[in-house]
Amino acid sequence: MGCAFAPIQFYLADSVRRWHHPPEESHVNKQTTTLLHSLGLAALLTAAPVALAVDGQKLIDMAKVAAGGLTPGDTPGFPVTISQPGSYKLSGNLTVPPGTSGIQITADGVWLDLNGFSITGPGTINAGIAAINGDNRERIRVSNGAISGFQPGIQFSGTAELITLEGLHIDAELISNSGVVQGAAAIIGRTVAARAIIRDVTTKGQIQVTCPSVLVNVISSIGVIELILPFNGSGVSFPTKCKGQNVF
Repeated sequence: MGCAFAPIQFYLADSVRRWHHPPEESHVNKQTTTLLHSLGLAALLTAAPVALAVDGQKLIDMAKVAAGGLTPGDTPGFPVTISQPGSYKLSGNLTVPPGTSGIQITADGVWLDLNGFSITGPGTINAGIAAINGDNRERIRVSNGAISGFQPGIQFSGTAELITLEGLHIDAELISNSGVVQGAAAIIGRTVAARAIIRDVTTKGQIQVTCPSVLVNVISSIGVIELILPFNGSGVSFPTKCKGQNVF
């Protein structure tokens, strides 16, 4: 599905250094700040936890999953529970068995860097199960990796807001009794305006988001749906209230 609309100038920080320690404000940065304010997304300028540093990232791999204890309340096995704000990074691929989510985020102010690795699920439809699940959370960033075998791949629903998805490939093509099915690859917000940023993301499956939000360089195999508020289970095709550039 193609959509035509006026392009916008939009730039985000592309490294930890710039995310936490922005350089002197340039003309481009001023444009970004102006855009975010105009869309009601100014809170994203300070969305990352302020005390984070690269050497303070907590690493996640299959051994850590088996051991548990990543944060308080994280028991051995899946789902991995992130219950504290901070910066987390995969150090290997995660393979998730049937019947459980991969990572459950129960705190606000979390940056999860997939670090070029993947989270792979069983490839069968299981309601309420996601690779990364964080309903009703805010100030979350997920970046730089691949997700497959889940439907949805990423779910931040309910009152979730100020969510950033960046540099991701999400494959929500699963097997059901009727054959291959493409469902929701990502669900961002349902009961409030998500005020999300989705950038450099490709999906096999649908992206569902509440607006206002910004989408930049997004390719979705069955389109982007803007969920109607107050949420009644329905939506409209992008773009109406959301803004975007290069969205297909």
